[in-house]
Amino acid sequence: MQIEVVYGGATYTISDRSLSDVQEHVEATLASGSFGWLEAADGYGTAGPARLLIGPGISVVLVPRDVRDAEAGIDWPS
Repeated sequence: MQIEVVYGGATYTISDRSLSDVQEHVEATLASGSFGWLEAADGYGTAGPARLLIGPGISVVLVPRDVRDAEAGIDWPS
């Protein structure tokens, strides 16, 4: 599964982690009342690494994308 992360108006991707795993990471960071980092990729394919700051007041959207969608020709809007 691939997860799109919309953060600061840009789209990042996370691969090889489940949606629930990433969601639990974000929720645990927020529950701590402090800030933490979420590892992602800047873009698709041969994207570079990105570290997204997670904390109170920072908006993050997690969008699950199944790789099979792309293989089936389904083009989800960004």
